[in-house]
Amino acid sequence: MRLTMVIMAREYHKVSSFKIIMVLAGEGIIKTATGEYPYYVGDTYLIPANIKALAIESAINTKILEVYLPA
Repeated sequence: MRLTMVIMAREYHKVSSFKIIMVLAGEGIIKTATGEYPYYVGDTYLIPANIKALAIESAINTKILEVYLPA
């Protein structure tokens, strides 16, 4: 079993648009209230506007690019 740590946790209560998460390096899990989704280098996720919180966990170095429209 690999140890993981939360590398990013976000609350999006003031963001009314979708979010884009691009994985530039690493792998891990994106956790939301609706489920857990594995990610790998090169993946891009469109996070719906109704998802108001998420956490990203990884056991290795990860670089994430996060994009959304300001409120």
